[in-house]
Order: sequence, then structure tokens, then C-alpha cells
Amino acid sequence: MKSKNEKQLLKLIKYTPLILIFLFSIFVIIFTYIDQNAIFQTEKNSMKKEYITINKEKIKEIVNRACTYTNKTFNNTEKKLKESLKKEVLNAHAIAMNIYKQNADKSEEDVKKMIINALRPIRFNKTRGYLFIYETDGKNILNAGFPNLEGKSLWNYQDLKGTFLLQEMKEILSNSDETFYDWYWEKPDDNESKEVKKIGFFKKFTPYNWFIGTGEYLEDFEVDVKENILTYLRELRYGKNGYIFVFDYDGNSLVHLNKKIENRNYKEFNENKQMYSIGKKVVDTGKKGESFLQYEGIFNPNKKNLSMKTVYIKNVPNLKWIIGTGFYEDELYEKINNTQEKYEKRFEKYIQDMLIIASILTIIFLFLSIYITSLLEKKFITYRKEIDKHIKDNTRQQNILAYQSRMAGMGEMIGNIAHQWRQPLSNILTVTSGMKLKKELGILEDKELNESFDQVANTIKYLSGTIDDFRNFFKPDKKFKKCLAQDIFKKVMTLLSAQFKAHNIEIVSNIDFIEFQTIENELIQVLINIFNNAKDELLDKDSKKLIFIDMYEKDKKIFISIKDNAGGVPENIKDKIFEPYFTTKKDKQGTGIGLYMSKEIVVKHLKGKFYLNNETFKYDEKQYKGAVFTIELDKEEEI
Repeated sequence: MKSKNEKQLLKLIKYTPLILIFLFSIFVIIFTYIDQNAIFQTEKNSMKKEYITINKEKIKEIVNRACTYTNKTFNNTEKKLKESLKKEVLNAHAIAMNIYKQNADKSEEDVKKMIINALRPIRFNKTRGYLFIYETDGKNILNAGFPNLEGKSLWNYQDLKGTFLLQEMKEILSNSDETFYDWYWEKPDDNESKEVKKIGFFKKFTPYNWFIGTGEYLEDFEVDVKENILTYLRELRYGKNGYIFVFDYDGNSLVHLNKKIENRNYKEFNENKQMYSIGKKVVDTGKKGESFLQYEGIFNPNKKNLSMKTVYIKNVPNLKWIIGTGFYEDELYEKINNTQEKYEKRFEKYIQDMLIIASILTIIFLFLSIYITSLLEKKFITYRKEIDKHIKDNTRQQNILAYQSRMAGMGEMIGNIAHQWRQPLSNILTVTSGMKLKKELGILEDKELNESFDQVANTIKYLSGTIDDFRNFFKPDKKFKKCLAQDIFKKVMTLLSAQFKAHNIEIVSNIDFIEFQTIENELIQVLINIFNNAKDELLDKDSKKLIFIDMYEKDKKIFISIKDNAGGVPENIKDKIFEPYFTTKKDKQGTGIGLYMSKEIVVKHLKGKFYLNNETFKYDEKQYKGAVFTIELDKEEEI
């Protein structure tokens, strides 16, 4: 029989190693956590400084490149204008010389008329540019811009600086066959009657003692160059969310990714103190030169919440522009969070390793303590080993899917396919006929041929896709996916833009940068139906043909509104417009199923609402009336 001291000694030998290992493991884990957390905080601060420094250098480089491109492009304006004018005059001279050589058997008067008639309709530089012909004695032979001057002598005509233009031109061309020439002229549409620099190019036409020329106001061409520069900057993207913004010295937003800000003055946002303050800071600072700014951003393309933004701005003095770009610190914190997740996983792995080591040491010391106590005890406590057997139960489940076809909808589908195919087939016929005619006339260019083939291919792809869309129309397994409003609009316009241009129908779009859940192909089908209905109503109109599309988010709802100026839907048939087979286009072979199927798709498949209103509105200071079709969808709808 063991004494009390012996029992206490045995317990001490048994359990002391286990307690020591446990306490040691806890100490190591706590110490490691403190050490690793200190390392992470150091890395976090270093990462933040490095991220901000690198991104500052990056956005500064991007802005500098944009400013360099802007300055270089604008500084070459006069050179580009001269190249453009020279090209047009040389082309006109070649046409005149070709007519002269090919009609040697005709009278001089007839040949002159042929040359004048050939050059009169030529226009360039957005139709501002035109050609003129003078005899060397100052008589005007052709003036496509001001026909009232034809037949008159301008030998003694002086510009606003007192220069006898025709006399000086004769003297210059007496020593040269062609020349550039600058003069100052009063713009006919300029109410201020100021002298404006005009650049021209002239070339002698020796058979008739003529010179052919043209001219362009430099400031008009500068406007085109500025528009081209802004278009380039507007389309410039980098990184994940990077974009360029441009303000002028007056505070007007010339380029911005947010269309609600672009083409507006920051002073218009006086009700929004934050937007007003940011706009004023950017403009006031930008006028002074270049600088970094930091503020709470009001527009992050991928974020709903406000986030800090660092921007770099630089002015372009000769244009009085301020160009800038920036980055959001959200991206920095995402990177820090990712690093923290890696750190936490690494720490968890370390804890697991420590627990495994502690467990192994515990087991080792346990056996050692048992072995030592067995030497001290007279009687050894035997061990019983138990082996547990695991029984595995395997269960199998089978899912039976029932497929039911709807034969009753077959007739509707066929009718709708015919309705959907009619316009694309007509579009293909128009494109191919146009290519054939231009080929016969010898004016078909490779670029135009490739574009026409691409258009036909896209239309054929759409025709093929229509069959799949309607075949899947009644299937219950259609899936929602995330879509961008701009992408959906682009796909619709890819199929429709050509025919709309052919009928002089102008599309006015206002598409917000929004992402939502929908069945993309079916929504595109609905939009095409609405656009085609609007087009059919506009074809008989003699006035300006307009279709407006707005896509925006409000109260977690997506609204798509399509409006035309065709006069609206008569009140006596508004309630019937969505009924199957009801149509107002019998003479145009309408099936009456397009709007019915569109509402079916929106309500049953997209889980939305579809309704019609008539609306009177103003556009470009003119009043119109038209039908407004509105689609209302849940932004996060998932089936």
C-alpha cells in the first residue's frame, strides 16, 4: 500500500511535464502573436507609404504624358491644317487637269464649265471647307462658299489689314506654282466683326491662267483639334479604375468618367458643398501650375461608399485646361486586407505547428512519466487497447428532371422569329447591294468593304442567336448574370445603328455606369423590339427623327426608358398595345407580337415591370410629343 507522499510524488512525476509543456506553449503563442503583429504593423505602414509613393509617381507620369500629347497635338494645329488644305487643293488640281486632258476635243468654255461643276460640290473639314478659282487678273471664276462673288473682279479688294489679296497672290504665283498664304478675314457668322486669321493654299492651273485655292479659319480648325484631343483623353484608361479628367479655367468639366459631371460647371453644384469644394480646389490649384491634392472622393466607379482620393493635376496654359487623374485609397486598404489575411493564415499555421509540437512533447513526456512511475510502483497498471471500427454508410440520391415542351407557344415563337428576322435580312440586303453598286462604280474601299462584311457577319450572328433565344424562351433554367448597362446598349446599337443612320434617325443616349443582374440576351431582345417599333413610327415623319434612351439606377431599381418623337400612341389603343396580335402596322406586315413578347419577357423572365406613357418634352429648344416605354428591374434580382 502506497503512502501519501508516494502518491503525491507519482502525481507530480505524471503531471508536471504536461503542465510545463502547456504553459510553455501558451507563452510561445502569445509572444509570437505580439511579435508577428508588430511586424505586420510595420509592413502595413511601409506598404502604405510605398503604395502612395508609387501611385503618385504613376499618376504624375500619366498626367505628364497626357499634357505632352495635348501640347504637341495642339501646337501642330497649323501644320495639320496646312497639310489638309494642300491635300484638297492638289486633289482638285488633279481633277481639273484630268478633265482638261480628257476633253481636248471640246470647246474651252465647255471644259471650264465641266471643271467648275466638278469642283463646286467638294466639301471638307466638317463641310466648312470649299474651293475657289480666280484668274490671275482677279476675276472670280468659282466660289463654292459665296457664289455671289462669281464673275466679279476682286483685283482691288483689300482685307481688314489693307492688303490687296489678289494682287499679292499674283505676284507670289509669278515666281512659284503653289504657295501657302495667311490673311485676316471677317467671319460671316461672327457678331463681333473681329479679324480672324485664315490660312490658305493656292496652286496655278496653267492651261487657263487660273489658280485654284482654299482657306480655313485657324480658330475653327483649332476647335476640331481640341475635340479630338478631348476624345482621346476621354477614352484613355489605365489600371483597374484609372481615367483622365479635364477642367478649363472657368470651371467647366470637359472630360470626366461620370457623365453627370461632364459638360457641367462645378459652380452648378452649389447645392452639393462637397462637389463644389472639390471642383473649386481643382480649378484654383490647377491654374497655378501642377500639384497633388487629396480629398474624399465623390465618384468611385466600383464603390458605393465615399473614399479618400489622391490626384495629380497640371495645367496646359495655351489651352487654359487643367488635366488630372488620381487613385482611391480603397485599393490600398484592399491590398492591406489581403496582406492581413495572408498574415492571419500564416499565424494560424504557426499556431497549428506549435500545437502539434506541444502535443508530441506532451505524449513523449506522458510516456516517460508513466515509465518512471512504473519503476516506483510495485504493481503496473496494464493498459487496455480498444479498437473501434468505423462503419461507412454510403447514400445515393438521384435527381429526376422533367422536361416539358410547350406546343401551344410554337406559333407565337415562329411569328416572332419572322418579325425579328425581317429587319436584319433587309439590312444585309441593303449592305450587300450597296457594296455591289460601289464595286461597279469602282469606289469601294477595302476599309469600307471590311466594315460592311463585319456588319453582315454581326447581323448573321444575331439572326442565328435569335433562334437560340426563342428556343430557350420557355425554359425554366435561364440564368441571371451581372451585366454593364453600357455593354448592353453597345450590343443593341451594333445591330441597329446602320439602319437608323440610313433613315436619318438620331439616337440620344444617357447611360449611367451601372451594373445589375439580368438575362442579357432577353433584355437585348426587348430593347431591339422597342427600338424597331419606334423606328417604324418615325419613318413616316418628315420632321427630325429622334429616339432617346436613358438607363439609370434609383432606389435599388434599374430603369430603362426609350422615348421617340413620333407623336405618341393614340389614347384609344393604349390599353391594347400589349395584346397579342394587335398591330397598327398592317400595311407594313406587322405581326402584333413584338410588344406582347417583350412584356412577357420583362414580367415573367426578368421579374420586372413594363409600361407605356405618352410624353410632351423639349429638345434643342423645340417641343415634341412621343411614346415612352419604361422597363423597371430589380438591381440584384436572381432566379
